[in-house]
Amino acid sequence: FALAMAFALLFNTMTVNVLEQQRELATMRAIGTHRRLIALMMTTESFVVWLLALIPGLILGTLAANALGSAFQTDLFAFTIVIAPQSYVAAAFGILLTMLLAAAPAIRRVNRLNLAEATKTLT
Repeated sequence: FALAMAFALLFNTMTVNVLEQQRELATMRAIGTHRRLIALMMTTESFVVWLLALIPGLILGTLAANALGSAFQTDLFAFTIVIAPQSYVAAAFGILLTMLLAAAPAIRRVNRLNLAEATKTLT
């Protein structure tokens, strides 16, 4: 469920990003920038966001797990939260893979842009 939510969030972010930069991306394509370079630029941008969000996300996830464990603690039983280092690695790579999968439809959208329509100026 968490990966599906992450995919939906990343897909939405990538789609909005393409819509906001549609004119710029179409102009780049119109002047001859190769589609692979544009795809690489979009993927690199997403990768940088992943890197910037990785440490805060892992810290906040750990704090949330500890808070939930404490919330369910009673006099009769208690949860001990133990997070293996492999879990952090798996979470990081899972989100990275999800980000790459979510980038594919956005890259496809850029590749199918109608260059004449996308580069028109607004009046």
